[in-house]
Amino acid sequence: IKYVYENSIMQGTAEATFAPDENMTRAMLVTVLYRMENPDITDAENKFADVPDGEWYTEAVIWAEANGIVTGVSETEFAPNDLLTREEAATIIVRMVNKVFPMAATEMWFEYDDINEVSEWASDSIQTISNLGFMNGVGNNKFAPKETYTTEQAIATLVRVYERAEAAGAI
Repeated sequence: IKYVYENSIMQGTAEATFAPDENMTRAMLVTVLYRMENPDITDAENKFADVPDGEWYTEAVIWAEANGIVTGVSETEFAPNDLLTREEAATIIVRMVNKVFPMAATEMWFEYDDINEVSEWASDSIQTISNLGFMNGVGNNKFAPKETYTTEQAIATLVRVYERAEAAGAI
């Protein structure tokens, strides 16, 4: 928590609280990735009717969509307040990692006991993020793809990503 706070990657929920057990929303993760990248403000257009101008996540969502890091739940909806599943988080983070510093695929294949619960669109991302050591299972050889992604899990994943990107000179 100290690392992400001191590096301005994440902020607390209030001045003196952090809430690591809180579930992440789509807007929260995209905003954290936006802060990690620290991009110039994009002049891309907002394609999502449910992402109003001036919200704390507006620029982050526009930037992430324009850079292929996220898609909406439809062509016109992003669903910023929807809770993020672990498989959605893995997919979004892998897209970001590939944008910042593309990595070679590894031959390793994780055989989680709940692999049959993984959506087809998330399978490669879960394998990639596991192979890179950025995101792990939840214990008992399970990935828990449909469970919600918590702030605590995001911290662990993003610190690993941030440290590797920093060491590679990518950020």
